[in-house]
Formats: sequence, C-alpha cells, structure tokens
Amino acid sequence: MTFPAIRSWSRSLLLAGLLTAGIAGTAAADRWKCYTFVPVATDPTFLALTQLAKDLGPATGGDIDMTCYVGGSLPIKSQTIVQAVSDGVIQFAMANPNALESFTPIAGVLSLPGLFADDAELEKGIAAAAPYVTRDLASKGVRLLAWSHFPQAAVFSTGMVASVKDMQGRKYRVSTPEQSELLKRLGVTPVVISSPEVSSALNTGVIEGVLTSNSGGGRAWKDLFKSTYRLGTNFTPFVFVVGAAAYDGLAEADRKALGEATTKAAAAITHDLVSSDEQLTQEFAAGGMTVNQPVGDEATLVERTMRDYWDQWAAAKGPEAQEALAKIRAALGK
Repeated sequence: MTFPAIRSWSRSLLLAGLLTAGIAGTAAADRWKCYTFVPVATDPTFLALTQLAKDLGPATGGDIDMTCYVGGSLPIKSQTIVQAVSDGVIQFAMANPNALESFTPIAGVLSLPGLFADDAELEKGIAAAAPYVTRDLASKGVRLLAWSHFPQAAVFSTGMVASVKDMQGRKYRVSTPEQSELLKRLGVTPVVISSPEVSSALNTGVIEGVLTSNSGGGRAWKDLFKSTYRLGTNFTPFVFVVGAAAYDGLAEADRKALGEATTKAAAAITHDLVSSDEQLTQEFAAGGMTVNQPVGDEATLVERTMRDYWDQWAAAKGPEAQEALAKIRAALGK
C-alpha cells in the first residue's frame, strides 16, 4: 500500500472511530418517558414535574434525559400508570392514589375517609404505611422514590350543594375505592373516570360532581363547578416511582442524584399544594363559585359513617393491611 493510500486509510479509520464515539456518547444518556395523571399542561404540579425532568440532566451529568407527558397524551389510563412503569412502557411516573392502589392495594389505607383529620395526621400515616407500600412495589419491579399529597378532598358540583342530601341520587366522580364506599353509604352514586376524561364528563352530565381537592381537580375544572361543599372526605397521597430496570441500570451516583432531586421536588410540590388550599377557596368564591360549609352533625359525618369500615377494609386486604392500619391508629391515637 502506498503512503498516500495508508494516510487515506488511517483518516477513514479515525473518522469511523469519531463517529462511533459520537454515537456511543449519545446512547450513554438514558432516555426516559415520564407520565402523570395531571391533565393540564399549565398546572403548577405538572410544571414542577417538568422542572424535575430538566434538573435531572445536569444532576446526573447528562445520564438521564427525561421527557414528561401530561395525563391523556399517552395511551395509558391514569389508573394503570404504576403498572406501565412496572412493564417498562414508561420509566418514571407521578402516579395518583387510584393507580397506586390498583397496583398495591395496601396503599388504600392512606385514602380511608375520616381516618386523617389534617395534613399532619396524614404525614404520620404515610410514615407508618410507607415500608409496606415500598416493599410491595419493589417485589413487582417498581422503586418508590418519594411521596406527595393534595390537601383534603371536598365536594365540587355542577349544581348547588349545601348538604349531603343535595348529593343523594346523583353521580360523582371518585378516585379511590374508599371514596366509592363513602358515597355509597351516603346514598350517592360513585363513578370512576380517568382524570383526562373528567372535563367532558362534567360538560355532558355523565357526572354531576367530583370529590377532589382545591389544588387538584378544583383548580383544573373550576370553571365547570357551581358550588363546593367543604365536607372533608379523605386525602389523596400520590407517589413518584421509577421502573426497577431503569433504576438498576443507573450508576450509583445517578441513583443518589435521582433520589435526592425527586425527594426535593416532591416536598416542594406538597408545600405548594397545601399552602395554597385556603387561598384557592377564596379565589373560587371570588370567581362566582358558592362555598358551603357543613353544619351541625355533618361536620363529623364522614368519620362517624366510615369508622367501622376502616377495620373491615383492613380485614379484607389481609394481615399486613391490618398491621399497617394498627400502626397508623396507634400513631394517631385512634
């Protein structure tokens, strides 16, 4: 081979090596899909989730490249988000209570109506239940990274509601089986609808109201509600999860960065949701929504109606659920 030919051949090898290195460098970043139940792209909770995705790039030195999709934009029902993570269809998710409980039934202990009086009590409940939920998720290929939660859910209606009597015989959307049980006991028809489908269901009369928090569905669908009845029903914790295969494929430093960034984002989201609760009630009223408070016996109606159900629920779920409920009740003094 002549010298010019050798030089040309060497340049070709060098170019091929550079191209290969470029391809390898691009492939080094794990491209993740992130999905959530939040159906509105401008919702502060979704914006916080997208910011988390952006922060993960620099936090992991570019090893994680995550894109978040608003609820309803992927062919995944909000109730099956955790299952989709387990199956590897998506790598990361912010999943609502229905999705979590559908996949890990013991998580329903945190949605029991009347069990938690306020956010502080819910935090105690999460601390007691977290080991059970985390262990069950891990056995099914899902890693739980962080918890967050909405303020206590209340009643929002397309009509005027000032008492439970005004709800009876009507259809209301619920997000957990425990909410369904509450409504059945109150003479109200529960309907399970995925978050992205609620708006059209309210518009068409398929449902006449929703059990949700101010900063959840209250904010998302406020223009469709005529009244809100501040009967505290239950809390709706949600989780940040990652698929085991995606997580286990990360370097240890990236796992740590992922965990820290997610925990920080979850805490900030919870703070925003809880701190804005009263302000949103005032904004709803200023915008024309009638705000009605429970009076008399209805102020304690939910706990009185559901107290016997707590133990029934746990017995139906098995020994671990009974153990988790007992720990929660001990922590709450109930």
